Amino acid sequence: MILTSATLTVTGRFEFIRQRLGLDHAKECALPPEFDFQQQALLYLPQKMPDVRDPGFAGKAADEIVQLLELSQGRAFCLFTSYSQMNDLFERVRTRVEFPLMLQGTAPRSVLLERFKNTPNAVLFATASFWQGVDVPGEQLSCVIVDRLPFAVPSDPIVAARVRALQDEGRNPFSEFQVPEAVLALMNRASGG
Repeated sequence: MILTSATLTVTGRFEFIRQRLGLDHAKECALPPEFDFQQQALLYLPQKMPDVRDPGFAGKAADEIVQLLELSQGRAFCLFTSYSQMNDLFERVRTRVEFPLMLQGTAPRSVLLERFKNTPNAVLFATASFWQGVDVPGEQLSCVIVDRLPFAVPSDPIVAARVRALQDEGRNPFSEFQVPEAVLALMNRASGG
């Protein structure tokens, strides 16, 4: 079996995926990425953001989103970990920018993606289904804004079971499971995967 992906390694190593798949013996080869993160990407972390559970978070997040959309001239995905957060921030931003805004749930995913690709300066507000398997070539998608790092939901039964299993083995589920999963999700989105 041959596995290929832009997101099989975490910090250049295959340990996480090997452990997840139960592979003891495998030949590994990490090739240099075609995506030049040094030249083609910028990671921006806003300063002084309140905790996502703070009542002031949505207002501050809307301010940040508006500023980023002005800088990127639209051409952005705004990706959220919940529908309620997505809808709330869409409403807070829509009257503050002149770019064409699209909202997940108003049309099928494939239709929204085609509209986004064919509408200059478009902005799409969406959730996890747009984190993977989306390809928008060229400058039409120049900015990806995420509301928080993509950690798996702790109450998800599969996530909870994996956390418990690692704890039972005396291991650290946060550093050995949750952080690598979030890194892979973030890198997948950054590389257009």
